[in-house]
Amino acid sequence: MRRQGILARDAFTPPQREPERLGWGFWALGALLIYLVMPLGAQLALAASGDLPALDPGAMTLRANGVMVVGMSIAGVAAAGVLITTLLRRIPALGFKFRMADPLWGLAAFIAALPVILLVSQASTMLDAWITGAVPDDLAHDTLRLMTGAEGSAWWWVTTMGVVVGAPLAEELLYRGFVQSSLVALTRSRWAAIVATSVVFSLAHIGPADWRALPGLFALSVALGVAFERRARIGVPITMHALFNVFNILISS
Repeated sequence: MRRQGILARDAFTPPQREPERLGWGFWALGALLIYLVMPLGAQLALAASGDLPALDPGAMTLRANGVMVVGMSIAGVAAAGVLITTLLRRIPALGFKFRMADPLWGLAAFIAALPVILLVSQASTMLDAWITGAVPDDLAHDTLRLMTGAEGSAWWWVTTMGVVVGAPLAEELLYRGFVQSSLVALTRSRWAAIVATSVVFSLAHIGPADWRALPGLFALSVALGVAFERRARIGVPITMHALFNVFNILISS
């Protein structure tokens, strides 16, 4: 009997998803569309709320941050939803259908991955302290810093909903659903696609997140990518991502 462990060479054989049937170019164009639409949604939401000057990082407020997260998430989910709704009628084996069991699988996968993510995050924090000679800030993300001290306020709840619901939906549809599918179709290797997607996912957080947070985000992304390919259900990494964000909000409160 051949090994089927998570690190085995044939861990994803036979594949349950078939993104190759659409070609890597289609997925790449879809990813580009979603990527461009998301910041546009954030800017439109800021303009509608009268917070457009808050695009200056130095003037960012919790209210503006919450509006940005919600606007970006709605735009990303809407763009991905149009593409996915069209695809599912033609090719069902793409991993975008949801089942009631997906959150349970996501919870189990998150519990299994969390020790590794925390270990990597702690190692990068220790490295940062060694390089700089200073004690790092406990919070490594701008959104968490803005939320601290505002617990229970209306905009804290808006931001929380955006971070826990909106961002995981939009980002997983973008990175796992489209970027990873494009790289699977291009490289014909699920492991190569997972690693490359995780590099892109981590680098996309430069700015809002400190550099020391990037290794932990990379580890998280690898876990999300593996879960998506193993279960072939986008609801699993969405649940994991949401739980990761909840975990960070809880430990920063």
